Amino acid sequence: MRSNRNIIYFLRNFNKKHRLSMRKQHDDVEVWYMHTSPVEFLGGLIAVILILFVLILTLAAYTPILNLIPGRGAQSREMLIHSIMRVDSIEQRLNELQLYTSDVSRILDGKSPVGRSQPATTDSVISNVDLVMPNKADSILRAQMEGSGVYSLSHVAFGRSNVRSGMDLTSPVRGVVAEHFNPKDNRYGTRIATAIDQQILAVDQGTIVLSKWSPGSGYTIEIQHFGNLISIYKNCARALHPVGTRVRGGEVIGYTGEGISGEGSKGLFEIELWQNGTPVDPESYILF
Repeated sequence: MRSNRNIIYFLRNFNKKHRLSMRKQHDDVEVWYMHTSPVEFLGGLIAVILILFVLILTLAAYTPILNLIPGRGAQSREMLIHSIMRVDSIEQRLNELQLYTSDVSRILDGKSPVGRSQPATTDSVISNVDLVMPNKADSILRAQMEGSGVYSLSHVAFGRSNVRSGMDLTSPVRGVVAEHFNPKDNRYGTRIATAIDQQILAVDQGTIVLSKWSPGSGYTIEIQHFGNLISIYKNCARALHPVGTRVRGGEVIGYTGEGISGEGSKGLFEIELWQNGTPVDPESYILF
């Protein structure tokens, strides 16, 4: 009730001056006073608020104070723009990689790659269905590979149906080729002079189907690979895995050594490749 009377009093005497004073809490002694009216007090408060608003606006516009606030300021905007550009660049690279993979797949399938154009005004790679027009050299190469000559896809040395590409096979050891593949001399593999106690690697993934030791030739290891391909490693000093073990391409399966007569192989490490029961030259598919 008393507060209501005070509000009514101030409303009736809004323009009249009153004594505004400050007193001590303990002894009620007045330490400061001034005469003002409610309308003057309200006007002064509004003026102070306007001054503070103008001051804050000026600081924000002409000083780097906004950079101190997380998520605000020119620095944050630059970081955001830079991140957007990086995302767009990564997306473009992914699109290019997908298109490159698609072209490689078409080439491996015997098809022509798709010609694509990239406008300079956009980051997106736009493809069309225009095929690359074959030239004279392309026509000659296609005729050679589709024919029955030495470069034909059906030729034993190049046919995929006979054995995998040399890029797929890992060299089993490091060394110097001492004796080449020669079925006429009953040499069905390549013999290599290697260092002692060198690691022997599987040429490709597969399953070990034979791991046999004999006094004259040491260990002989056979691995069955995909596509009815068998790799045979002769004159090994040690074999690491038993029969039935699945190995990866490039995995260590044994070690070379010395003191192995090799039954005519002069103690040299020997690698053989057999495709569909027929020996093939390892040097055609492995880079020693």
